[in-house]
Amino acid sequence: GAGGAGPNYALAKQLQRWRAVVARAEGHVVSANVGPASLTHSVLHNRLIAAGMYGARHFGVEPFEVGTANAVMTALLVHDLRSPSSAAQPSVPLASPVALFTENAVHGGAWRAAFKTNSVTEVAAVLYLLTAAR
Repeated sequence: GAGGAGPNYALAKQLQRWRAVVARAEGHVVSANVGPASLTHSVLHNRLIAAGMYGARHFGVEPFEVGTANAVMTALLVHDLRSPSSAAQPSVPLASPVALFTENAVHGGAWRAAFKTNSVTEVAAVLYLLTAAR
C-alpha cells in the first residue's frame, strides 16, 4: 500500500488517478478499482510486516490471500468492461469523479476501520505475535 511509501510513489499514484479521471471524461472506459492489502511474498518475507498484516484483523482489516485478491480484481475488471452500468463506463453518471475509485473498492475493511491502518501496524503486529505464541 501507499501508507509507508515515499512522496514520489504518492505523486505517481495521484497522477495515475488524475489520468484515469481525465480519460473517463474523454469518453474512455476506465477500470480503476482499489485492491485489497494482500499477503504477497514480499509482505510475508518480512516477519514484522507479516505480523502487522495478520494482526490487522484485530482492527477489522482483513488482508487477502494473493489468489483471492487476483480472482476478485479480475472479476471486477471483467465487470467494468462488460457491464453497461459499471462506474468504468463513461455513460454512467457519477456523483463525484472519485466514485470511479470507490464504487467497487475491495478495501478489506480498511476504509471502515476506526483507525488509519498504518497508525496501528505496530500494535497489530504485537497482538498477532502474542496470540500466535499461544
